[in-house]
Amino acid sequence: MSEAPVLSVIVPVYNAAAHLKELLNSIKAQTFADYEVICVNDASTDESATILSDYAAKDSRYSVLNKINEGPGVARNAGLDKARGSYVFFFDSDDIVNSHLFEHAYACAQETNADIIIYQSQHLDDRSNTVYPSPDRWDPQLFPKEFNSTTHADALFETFQNWPWDKMFKRSFLLDNEIRFPALYRTEDLAFTCAALAMAQRIALLDEVLYSYRVNNPASSTQTTDNAPCDFITSIIELKSYLDRHHVFKQVERSYVNWTSLCIAVNLAGLHSPATFSSVCNELRSSALERTGLAQASDDLFDNTEIRKLIRTIENQDDLTIMMSAWHVDRALITARQDAYIDSFVQEGMNYVRQSTTFRTGKALLALPTFVKEHLGSSAHN
Repeated sequence: MSEAPVLSVIVPVYNAAAHLKELLNSIKAQTFADYEVICVNDASTDESATILSDYAAKDSRYSVLNKINEGPGVARNAGLDKARGSYVFFFDSDDIVNSHLFEHAYACAQETNADIIIYQSQHLDDRSNTVYPSPDRWDPQLFPKEFNSTTHADALFETFQNWPWDKMFKRSFLLDNEIRFPALYRTEDLAFTCAALAMAQRIALLDEVLYSYRVNNPASSTQTTDNAPCDFITSIIELKSYLDRHHVFKQVERSYVNWTSLCIAVNLAGLHSPATFSSVCNELRSSALERTGLAQASDDLFDNTEIRKLIRTIENQDDLTIMMSAWHVDRALITARQDAYIDSFVQEGMNYVRQSTTFRTGKALLALPTFVKEHLGSSAHN
């Protein structure tokens, strides 16, 4: 076997032929050449397998793992098991990376010896092919270039979020702390990334836009919330279990409460089927709120009053009341988001707000499900 590369790139691939070449070409354009790319074909039925084989045949740095369809979490773990690099990236198959990402991220790692390097990203709209600054960017003025997770524990998850694609991880750090992706089809990245953030002894920030994240892609799992609708609950529970086992839950409890309760609000907002909405609510109220720790969380841990009310509503109210509570959460989040971005971007601010997760959540919530509309309509005539 050849000498191990410095960097390993892991890409789970499932029916990604429409954009896969864009990602692979952006990797080939890197100014830093000492890397390997491990593409895990999760039983794609489109041309993805052919595309991957072509790239692997032309460049020995590329390899392909073909497996049965078990979701992106299992696929990423399979790639991590094969990885040889000192540092690991986890890219989504429909995104694009800046040509200087590897060079600049590795230079930052060499300078800081950090467990996690976090860089800035932007959004690429799949419908309009327009690029926007990410509305979820972190503010470099609020953090030192290097810090320990304990020094910013109260806002760790909300600030740096639960996606892995805007981060480079030290592979030995992941292995030593047994940080793995759960075997889920959706929200598998929450348990992994938040566990890594909580365990990191050193986090370094790279204030450069080095990753383009594709939004409004109809093939993305984020567009199909009704598929595997309870996966996000499992991910939250697995994160709580991991934090408890490693005795760091109390350290990050406030951040955990606020980030996971927001995750619940966002996922409820994305559901389209009344039956699915009811099944998720039943799962939450029957045991999940208890197992996540949100049922036991004191009110003063919640930074957002409306989200706290939503969690308490889920505990003891019917589905319609929960939906209306979620609608109020949405309105409050949109208002806060708009105020922040209007101040920052002035004329163009609303364009960026409309690309945000919160705004898209708002549109889903404002388009109330049919069963809610019918109930409200009948109530108005009574």
